Amino acid sequence: MKIKVSPDKKYVLLQSICDDTTSTSYYGESSLYYLDLLYGKFQKISLQEGPIHDFEWTPNASHFIVCAGHQPAKVNLYTNAAKLVKEITTSKVNTIEISPDSRILCLAGFGNLNGDMEFYKLSDLSVIGKTNFYCGVTLKWSSDSRYLLGAVLSPRIRVDNEYRVFTYNGEVIMQEKFNIEVYGSDWIENGKSRFVNLNR
Repeated sequence: MKIKVSPDKKYVLLQSICDDTTSTSYYGESSLYYLDLLYGKFQKISLQEGPIHDFEWTPNASHFIVCAGHQPAKVNLYTNAAKLVKEITTSKVNTIEISPDSRILCLAGFGNLNGDMEFYKLSDLSVIGKTNFYCGVTLKWSSDSRYLLGAVLSPRIRVDNEYRVFTYNGEVIMQEKFNIEVYGSDWIENGKSRFVNLNR
């Protein structure tokens, strides 16, 4: 089971994962449940058939986003009361990253997907940028919500390890490739300066 508590500690999303009794899915059967800790409301979220790839709360706890279904997967936006607001897109993505100010959504297709990245403004769900980061492994927003750090890391990919820094709409402003294995990357916050930290 995977559990994610809302940032305000009032709600919980729970993903259950079990063996597939129908023998129709390699990934097994997966369901998503919503729990309101204040009022005890508990319900199953109705999703399209297929695996649940990712789900995330917005940092302001007003909504959550779910990416589920056979590829191309559906990405839906819900209120913090588990009411469906809108389908954001149907696309070959499996990774959700929401900026710390809850204004920008990045969807990415990593792992066995092609590395496509899509950027949305959450206020109206308009597309503000697209790019590609083939073989990308990780993504992380800077604390000011202006930049996104992506990396190709070992052991998933043992050659051509690199990092890239994207703007909030997908433009690459910095990148570096390595001829050694890189195992991690993260932001180091130091006052107003932001640095990339690499574990290699």
